[in-house]
Amino acid sequence: MKAFPHLKKIVIILVAVLLLAVTGFLAFYESKPYLEISVVNDEWYYGQSGDDQRYRGWEVDGVTHLYLPYFFSASKMIYAGEGIDENDGSIPITYDEPVRLRLLNKDGSVYENDICIHKGSPVYTININLDGDYEAAAINKEDYIGGSVRVTDPDGREEPVPGDVLIKGRGNSTWFADKQPYVLYFDNKIAMAGLDASKKFVLLANYYDGTKFLNNMMFDLNREAGMYYSVASSFADVYINGNYRGLYTVCEPVDNNVGKLGQKLQKANRSVGPLDMVSDESAGIRAYSSLSDPDDISGVYLIEKTISEYRKEDEPGFRFGSYDFAMKYPNNLTVGEAKFVKDRFMTIDDLIRKKDPAVFKYIDIDSFATRYILEEFAFDSDAMMTSWYFYYRSGDPLLYAGPGWDYDGAFGETNNEFREYTRSIFEIGDIWQSDEMLEWDRLLFEMPEYRSYLIKKYEQIRPRLVALYTDGVDGYADLVHDSVDMDMIRWCESEFFSESGHYKQYDSTVKYLKFYMYQRIRMMDEKIFGEERPLKEPSNSADEHVLTFKTDDEVIKTIKVQDGALIRSDMIPGYDKEKFLYWRYSHNLEEINSWLPVYEDTEFVLEPADDDSEDDDDVEIFAGE
Repeated sequence: MKAFPHLKKIVIILVAVLLLAVTGFLAFYESKPYLEISVVNDEWYYGQSGDDQRYRGWEVDGVTHLYLPYFFSASKMIYAGEGIDENDGSIPITYDEPVRLRLLNKDGSVYENDICIHKGSPVYTININLDGDYEAAAINKEDYIGGSVRVTDPDGREEPVPGDVLIKGRGNSTWFADKQPYVLYFDNKIAMAGLDASKKFVLLANYYDGTKFLNNMMFDLNREAGMYYSVASSFADVYINGNYRGLYTVCEPVDNNVGKLGQKLQKANRSVGPLDMVSDESAGIRAYSSLSDPDDISGVYLIEKTISEYRKEDEPGFRFGSYDFAMKYPNNLTVGEAKFVKDRFMTIDDLIRKKDPAVFKYIDIDSFATRYILEEFAFDSDAMMTSWYFYYRSGDPLLYAGPGWDYDGAFGETNNEFREYTRSIFEIGDIWQSDEMLEWDRLLFEMPEYRSYLIKKYEQIRPRLVALYTDGVDGYADLVHDSVDMDMIRWCESEFFSESGHYKQYDSTVKYLKFYMYQRIRMMDEKIFGEERPLKEPSNSADEHVLTFKTDDEVIKTIKVQDGALIRSDMIPGYDKEKFLYWRYSHNLEEINSWLPVYEDTEFVLEPADDDSEDDDDVEIFAGE
């Protein structure tokens, strides 16, 4: 020791530093947020320490799932009830794997349960807490329910949302799904979830869309393609009273931007009186007779092409022939305004049917051509039928197409004929078996003046479509993937879950979207250019997938196919056609077909026949056979 006289001091200092470091680490570890869990009346509640918002677990097949917002940073969970767990009250968090939790109560009894913790994508979190004893099931389309809203960005910063909120349901067919869309109303304009200030925001459920991002993607594409007043949107994981409702599209209402323009121009000369609706069936209008016409009747208007099934008798609008139109702005439409807009539409309809070039004095050819390209690309199931918008600008005689809206049934996400990527939106009336399709796009397509303009416009827009197909889709999917996984688990027991996409795995759904886009661009090249253009084919893996055909517990046949292969009729085993209708995918109600590439192991079962069953001979099941 004499050779190292200072060694003892050095050792003491090193030990002290080490102790300080360990103490500091433990203090830091203990100060980090933790997941606080509790059980009340067999229901699991959870929240992050330091935050008074509490969330509720959701049980699926005996496992309680806890859906964590992205901004949660907890690495361990602590039981906050009267007892402790077997791990001295602290358990490391493991994501997406069920964990058996044993809670030892003070009386010595043991409470056991399997829990599985999930964490969402880097999107906004919206917590809606309803007033009183209201739950999400009480929300309807007729009555407002009050409550409060908390909005948190992905980094955990809470956005100020002053005042209370009113919430109600919205939508037509989408309202009947278990995961429902909503509208939020505020007393004053607020900026929310990255969107500009507004008094009203829409939460789109995207239930029937397997990707959960088609609306956001198409809203963005509309804006990039130069469609004025396009809808701005973002994503959010939504909770109501702590119950996870899923991943939603947060957006401004479709009438928001046109309405802002109209308010600037018309607010001063709009007379407001008792709103007595007059429905004049002979004149084909629905408007308010007690309101005076504005000084400038050629003002701002937003018109929706809809169908009789969705027509609301208390909503202003007009009708001619078999076509229904709802007036979205102004919603206090006068009789004079209704007649003015209806006369304009009837003039345009007459000129288009006559293929008279004079029609281009009445419509904006650029917005009409752009919308047709986007709707054809998406094979939007509502095109020319409903959720199809037009607008007038004050002092401008031209009718403009847009803004785009409601794409959750696009890109073959609905079953049957809309899988058939070789078809055109011009056939949608036949697919719907309806005479309510407004055929303007099809008739314009036959006019040389329009075709010439359309070819140039498609030449401009096509590179955007190709870029979206080759790269853009992956960006949307990567952003929302984890929240989509949570959404799928949350709604897997829903009555309509089988209608949400064609595949079991999310990655397969995304690959199908890219395949479908590729096929749409090829179809449009032929239809608009009259020739094929170079286009990179979708990439498939080297994997093989197993197709299994079963009846009850008996396996009839198995086949191995390459990733991306299409099913051929010669692959399918026969069956007793008096007892069964067809082979269908076991994970949903969809009939086996060759329009859907194989991207995963797939099981098929036979659909039993009954006395009322009828096979749909109009649906082409095997492409090109």
